[in-house]
Amino acid sequence: MLLEPKKTYLVQSRLEPLATQNGFESLAALVTQLRQTSYGQLHKRVVEVMTINETSFFRDLIPFQDL
Repeated sequence: MLLEPKKTYLVQSRLEPLATQNGFESLAALVTQLRQTSYGQLHKRVVEVMTINETSFFRDLIPFQDL
């Protein structure tokens, strides 16, 4: 995932609560932990909070009919 520098607020607003909930002192501590461990539950949670679960595509019948 690549985010523009102006999107820093997005990373902070989504990941800081996750860091706090998981007992990390800071966002930097969370990132350090993510880098030092194999893919696991914490990584999955980061993906969940950083992605937009947009489902409108699946509610639109026309693309499926065209396929």
